[in-house]
Amino acid sequence: MEIKKYMCGIQREFIAAVLKIMIVLLCLFICHDVYADRITELQEKNEETETELEKTGERVRELEQLKGEKLKQLSSLEEELVTVISAVDSLADQILDQRAELEETREKLEEAEKMQRSQYEAMKKRIQYIYESGGDAGWIEAFFEGESPEDILNRADFTRQMYSYDRKCMKEYAAAVQTVAELEEEQVRKEAELEAALEEQQTQKDALEKLKKEAQETYDNYEEQIKSAQEKAREYKELIGRQNEEISMMIRQQVALSGQSGLISHVEGAGPGVEIANYALQFVGRPYVWGGNSLTNGTDCSGFVHLIYQHFGYSVQRQSALLRSDGRAVSFSEAQPGDIICYDGHVAIYLGNGQIVHASDSAPYPVGGIKVSPNAAFMNIITIRRVV
Repeated sequence: MEIKKYMCGIQREFIAAVLKIMIVLLCLFICHDVYADRITELQEKNEETETELEKTGERVRELEQLKGEKLKQLSSLEEELVTVISAVDSLADQILDQRAELEETREKLEEAEKMQRSQYEAMKKRIQYIYESGGDAGWIEAFFEGESPEDILNRADFTRQMYSYDRKCMKEYAAAVQTVAELEEEQVRKEAELEAALEEQQTQKDALEKLKKEAQETYDNYEEQIKSAQEKAREYKELIGRQNEEISMMIRQQVALSGQSGLISHVEGAGPGVEIANYALQFVGRPYVWGGNSLTNGTDCSGFVHLIYQHFGYSVQRQSALLRSDGRAVSFSEAQPGDIICYDGHVAIYLGNGQIVHASDSAPYPVGGIKVSPNAAFMNIITIRRVV
């Protein structure tokens, strides 16, 4: 009876122990799923934030280009405005010179008019004298009155000389008045043309100043938009950093729950992704060489991924940024050995259990070179690509 009771006690303890183990395993399984779901959620948010960051970056580049074009327009308008202002100043000086010439011409005209009045008065006196002296009839009359022939001829010559002189003076005066009048008319016309040209240049100057003001306002607006976009980009980068920190923590906890310790030297399982991962692990310890294309003598991060995949007949891009578009995107919870993890300016091959193999940097191994790293989220993960 006592033996039976003892056996029953052992059986109950065994059942209780099994139940505890099952509960622990169930908790571990649930926690693992919870971590995986949270990592996937964070990765999706990270990708969305990264997409917004890329859009913001594109907008900044677009605004920078528009700002550059507007700056060229401003420079062109400034040059054109300087030319127009110079023309306006030159026309204003010409108008002043033309007005000075016109004033001088008018003074000459006044002098000619004074001379005309003086000559006219003298002419009147001479005509009066000739008239009072009998004019042409005077010397004929003197002939019949018996004056000497010499006196008669002198009187006749004098009269003719007076007529010729007055006629010459009148012609010269008329020509002078005509010349001055024509000159004044020409100068008035030139001044009117210069005034019209000045008005046209002033209108053009006002239009250019308006265009320059509008261009400057647009340029300043681009500056404000760029500042706003850059601030938004900074916020996105900070958000990506916080999300990536949480992903890193989740990966460490997930690895701890899985019981995995130490760095992977061989990936268990089958399939092309596992083969790619294990082939990549063969080159751990090899040097990092920027632009290099040798798995044994050295290569960089994108060259490492490119050469590993090339060995299995897959054609992937040689640049890290272009690798983001190869294959198809998968979430972190779906990530499998052999998948390509793309960071900002870096790429790696996923090994499973949160670990990666990659050509890290030019420092000597194990600090740098081709090595295994325990945390796939040591940098901001942009996307995970599956090629096989």
